[in-house]
Amino acid sequence: MKKSDLSISKKQKIYNILLEFPETRNNDIYLMKKLWEVEYPNFKILNVNEFINKLVLKKITSPETIRRLRQLLQEKYTELRGTNYYIRHKVGEEIKIFLAQK
Repeated sequence: MKKSDLSISKKQKIYNILLEFPETRNNDIYLMKKLWEVEYPNFKILNVNEFINKLVLKKITSPETIRRLRQLLQEKYTELRGTNYYIRHKVGEEIKIFLAQK
């Protein structure tokens, strides 16, 4: 991790990942993996016990925090929304129209 990465907020890091890797917009697990790789460069070589220890000690961001920040950013910046968002809303509109006809 570059020294400048240390001063970037978690929200900004997630924003950057969502912008650079569109596939993270629909997949929180992939987003978490990408963020943890930024936060902890040796992430790929951690075993399960080490990983859990890092989570407990707050050395890496919790999955819930990542999900909440992603949700907040996608609400504010529509260009960060994944394709699932648009599909869900299109289907929702179709259901409303269908129900209105009954």
